[in-house]
Amino acid sequence: MSIIFLALFGILLASASSGKSFSQAWQLYTEDCSSDTTASLSTVLHLIINTLSTIVLASSNFFMQVLNAPSREEVDKAHAKEEWLDIGIPSWRNAFRLSKFKTTAWFALFLTSIPIHMFFNSSVFLMNARMGDFHVTVASESFVQGEPFYLPGASLMTREALSNTTVDYAYYSSGMYSTQYPLPAKAYFNGNFSGQARNVSEAAAHAPDWHKLEPLECREMYSKGTCSGLTNYKSVAVIIKGQGWKRSEVWNLSTTADRTWETIVPRSQINSVWISQQCSMHGRSSGGRVSDVTLNLPFCDSQCLQLFDEPEAGDTWPPNEPWIFNVSDWYESSHMSYWGTHLFNTSLYAAPGNKSQFGLRYDSPYFDIEAGSPFMEISHCLAEPRNSTCSVALSKPLFFAVVLSILVKVMACILIVKVLGKQESLVTPGDAIASFISTQDDSLYDSGLLTQQFVRDNKSIALYHALGPQKWANKRRKQASAVPRSVWIGTYIVLMLGIILLTVAFRFQLQNHMPL
Repeated sequence: MSIIFLALFGILLASASSGKSFSQAWQLYTEDCSSDTTASLSTVLHLIINTLSTIVLASSNFFMQVLNAPSREEVDKAHAKEEWLDIGIPSWRNAFRLSKFKTTAWFALFLTSIPIHMFFNSSVFLMNARMGDFHVTVASESFVQGEPFYLPGASLMTREALSNTTVDYAYYSSGMYSTQYPLPAKAYFNGNFSGQARNVSEAAAHAPDWHKLEPLECREMYSKGTCSGLTNYKSVAVIIKGQGWKRSEVWNLSTTADRTWETIVPRSQINSVWISQQCSMHGRSSGGRVSDVTLNLPFCDSQCLQLFDEPEAGDTWPPNEPWIFNVSDWYESSHMSYWGTHLFNTSLYAAPGNKSQFGLRYDSPYFDIEAGSPFMEISHCLAEPRNSTCSVALSKPLFFAVVLSILVKVMACILIVKVLGKQESLVTPGDAIASFISTQDDSLYDSGLLTQQFVRDNKSIALYHALGPQKWANKRRKQASAVPRSVWIGTYIVLMLGIILLTVAFRFQLQNHMPL
């Protein structure tokens, strides 16, 4: 145990001298996530940890057995008080009837075993870099074939599609699209959208070389269902079936609105982009109250909800179900009014002859109709690969707790050897037999055979039978009969409760799409 302590203490000093904060993890080894080296190293380190913890706990357990076993002197004192002590088994009865030093040392070894059980394995773990911000380009199949695009896309999604200059409530409260407001229309008219144009141009140039994801895989990866972040990919192009959209066939706008949009989104030209947005996903805690108790529950805050939605609670997406999004959902607040004010800019989105009517053609030939709502079907995704790094890391606080626990164990064991000295503990029944043969008990009590059945019978009734010589009856007995029925029942109850708890936790993990 002392050698293990010195080795672990050296590792702790090395981690502390790494120059980073004590609360930060120490990265032992870093490699590209495409390699299996980090996973293999983590497995080897955990095997070593399990071996070391087994040695430490076995050594500690031996000392605890010795401390829990009475000496001959303590047995004689108990007999003088007409009490008995257990020999050969771990006993709570003994713990409070032996010397205070033994009891204190036993509890010290017991308590220092808890951090080793709980923290040693957890102190070494795999760590990878994940990102939650990503750019989404929703485009047609012709987008990756070089078809021109005109921003903000065929959806004409700008800030004015959702609110006018005085009312921002609908967009603010819904959190429908992204971490930022859509750009205002004047940004496109004045040419102040270079960042968005650069992102879409890069997607158009490189998306053919990106990794193709099937709809279900893409939906699960970028939705808030798992909220586990992106490890192998970043930006994504969501490809909709079809070759693009003409504004004249998607929108029915007033003469003023049509002339305004003509300068940046020609009405008769094919536009290969529907919308382009910067999105994000990140975890946070949301407060809730149950019976006047405040709970901080984990919650995934994912923008782009209208595209990367999530299945119903406790459900999953059917593998063969097509991935569609309802077009009307993108503008669901545009044909509402708030305090009597229209939530869209009528000079940009109003239909001809009726300023209160939103100009989107819900009967456009580009849309399919299901349950009275227009929708478009997604063919696949093209995800941009990213070079992510994985590390095998050491948690310094957890590792410190383990090293400190082993130090206390080493000091306790040294003190036990010094204090107990040559005192012989009756650890096994054989030790007790040898002791009573070599030094007989001077008491005047009668001796005789004492069986499990004799003890159980006299425990349940108030009659006591005197011990004395008995004729030995050679009977075949099952080994299980040595353990009382109440012990069997209690043991299986604990095991069944553990299995039920694990089953409930596993089902909760599956329902909430939490990674294992």
